[in-house]
Amino acid sequence: MLKALGGFAGGSGNAAVISVNGQTGVVVLDAADVGAASNNVNIIAGTGLGGGGNLEANVTVFLANTTVSAGSYGGNTNVAVFTVDDQGRITSASNVAIASGGVGTVTNIDTGTGLTGGPITSSGTISLANTTVTAGTYGDANNVAQIVVDSQGRITAASNVAITTVSGFATVDQAIAFAVALG
Repeated sequence: MLKALGGFAGGSGNAAVISVNGQTGVVVLDAADVGAASNNVNIIAGTGLGGGGNLEANVTVFLANTTVSAGSYGGNTNVAVFTVDDQGRITSASNVAIASGGVGTVTNIDTGTGLTGGPITSSGTISLANTTVTAGTYGDANNVAQIVVDSQGRITAASNVAITTVSGFATVDQAIAFAVALG
């Protein structure tokens, strides 16, 4: 919009506009009065959006609501089930009850390798069987830990093996450095 206040008639810079397109006095011109095309730019709300419109005025674009009720889903008795659209919006949500475990009666629990306490026919305790290893720390600056592991992953033997120097070297570090240098 253009507002003509003066300076066109007589060249004084303060003279009143006599007339513009038949209008006199303080003249307010729009695009059509000066031969310009009107603003036909539109904002189009894409998928998942609402609002939009012609930019001749302020336009609001917003995230369109889905049919999902706001709230929390899932918990200790329910699993949340969601559907997500191509724009990443949750378009449906529900709770599905967690099915309870199977039913029945346990009549006997046997213990396998490395376990003690079985068989249990009514109530009891199952424990991890002890090995012959003395609890403690193995290996240090002067010893390397040597361990034996059974097929259940338990350490069944452990000992310290002294680190000795290699003939011709003052320290183990020197022997290792020499071996690394040789490749």
